[in-house]
Amino acid sequence: YNAYRKRKGLPEQSVKGISMQEVHEIYRAQYANVIRYDHLPAGLDYAVFDVAVNSGTKRASRFLQAIVGQRTDGVIGMQTLQAVEDYVARHGVEQLIIRLCDNRLRFICPEMMRRCMDEARKNGRTAESRKRKT
Repeated sequence: YNAYRKRKGLPEQSVKGISMQEVHEIYRAQYANVIRYDHLPAGLDYAVFDVAVNSGTKRASRFLQAIVGQRTDGVIGMQTLQAVEDYVARHGVEQLIIRLCDNRLRFICPEMMRRCMDEARKNGRTAESRKRKT
């Protein structure tokens, strides 16, 4: 927070004194603009933003790029945006959001994710078991 204030020529202060304007400016400049928030489909924009804020913009970008089959350089550019558009046309934005959230969960909670998957397999609640039932 103080790095932001220093760039603005403002004195240091506790984050307790942050204004809503500062919050919006920080989130816009350091997260939303970096992940091209305004260029992502509705719903996906929020999901990528959440990963960016909580796990970093590079990681959020790389997760998204890996899912849509792009080089994972951590920078969302025109190629990534086109790949997102193509992916959404083929699979839907919901599927992209689900995969992004799964990747994030695997990153932040690998042990919890493993236990959830083990429990799902034990109870026959995996995608593979649903396919076999049809």
